[in-house]
Amino acid sequence: MRHPARRIISTGVSAEELGDSLLPYVVADDYRDLEKLRQLGVESLDGAASASMKALIRALKYLGDRLSTDWGQQEIWVLCL
Repeated sequence: MRHPARRIISTGVSAEELGDSLLPYVVADDYRDLEKLRQLGVESLDGAASASMKALIRALKYLGDRLSTDWGQQEIWVLCL
């Protein structure tokens, strides 16, 4: 989960929110929402300093898996142009 004003992954060339396509996440608007989500087992990934090692490793694995697909390779190719 992340705060609505923060981006885990910046927008792409076409100004799309790449984070939506690469990494599933929930946006917490306030502290109450954040606490409810934590109680449900959702880990925070708002920043590397505040995220658990487990959340970072899971996110990196998921990102690697997504970027290894045909879709991910096409997105990488477009960004390199």
